[in-house]
Amino acid sequence: MTQRERILGILVGGLIIAVGLSWGFNRYRQALQFRDNRIASLTQEQEKLQEQQLQGAFADRQIGEYLSRSLPGIPEKAQSEYQNWLFGWVNETGLAEPKVEAQAIQLVQDSSRQPLYRQLSFRVTGKADLPKLIELLHGFYAKDYLHRIRQ
Repeated sequence: MTQRERILGILVGGLIIAVGLSWGFNRYRQALQFRDNRIASLTQEQEKLQEQQLQGAFADRQIGEYLSRSLPGIPEKAQSEYQNWLFGWVNETGLAEPKVEAQAIQLVQDSSRQPLYRQLSFRVTGKADLPKLIELLHGFYAKDYLHRIRQ
């Protein structure tokens, strides 16, 4: 083997080693990039799941509050409990000749005829001066129920 062939062999071998090292280094960089991208995506997914968990806990707490404030699901029992509360409040404010009458229970439906809720109606009559009437209305609206006065 001549000197030129030896130098050419060393150069070709060095070139093969350089290409191999470059290929190996690029594979290593791609693996690191893939790992970093995977960590970032898993971190985002974890944050999204934690946010959903917090929203679920908030919704659960909200439902618990609504259940504690709501009337029973049985319409007749709900009507009776609300009528008792209403009559008690009317008596407590000092209305003269108080009378609380339950009206018919109405089923409220959405546009597709699916039942949404039941509407309970009551008629309250009595006699009072203006300060007692204001106290009655204030106590009525201060109670954390979903109710209103129509007339």
